[in-house]
Amino acid sequence: MEPLPLPPPPPGAILARPERPARPGQVTIGWRVVFILGWGGVLLGLGAVVKSSRTMGLSTWWLGPSADPNNIAIEALPFAVAVVMVVLGFRNARHLPYFGLLGAIALAAIATGDVGRFDALAQVELVTAGIGLFVSIAAFAGLLRPVIDGPAAEAALEAGLAAHPAHPVPPPFDHAPQPSQPVSTAEPVSKAEQPSSPAEPGQSAPPSQPAEPASGSH
Repeated sequence: MEPLPLPPPPPGAILARPERPARPGQVTIGWRVVFILGWGGVLLGLGAVVKSSRTMGLSTWWLGPSADPNNIAIEALPFAVAVVMVVLGFRNARHLPYFGLLGAIALAAIATGDVGRFDALAQVELVTAGIGLFVSIAAFAGLLRPVIDGPAAEAALEAGLAAHPAHPVPPPFDHAPQPSQPVSTAEPVSKAEQPSSPAEPGQSAPPSQPAEPASGSH
């Protein structure tokens, strides 16, 4: 019997948008928040580099000197990497930790251009790249794996059983447990007090033993 269809919603009702189920390759909500916050910290670190560079008069290679700054596209290059990572985190893109690794490598490559020129700023840039690398590696803990189903699941199960054979199960008991015998609480009867059993037909009764004479002086 087929189930009855659901009744239509009342007029003027606001239909809730169904939530899209999580897909393999995506990251759980908790680790996605960690990823977004981590790359937000990278943006703050890059802003600190720009602020320090303009204050001390030591410009990074991608900023250029204050009198002759570089093209805006080159200046925004490190920020573009971090912003792309944050946007991917909000969109819950698949394979997010791998994109984070690529972004961290890109920031580290940008920072190497200032090594030997302004080591203090280069160290700050490398630290910000390390933050992005750390949160990207940590996000692998929340990466959803695909569910094995069908013939592949059966093959994996058979392979696991072959690698770890189960111990034989002992056979069940063949006999049912015997009922417990009742315990008698009566006192044992002595042999002298036991009643004599009547003689069976065709057998003579055993002769009675004569009573012993009472001892005493006559």
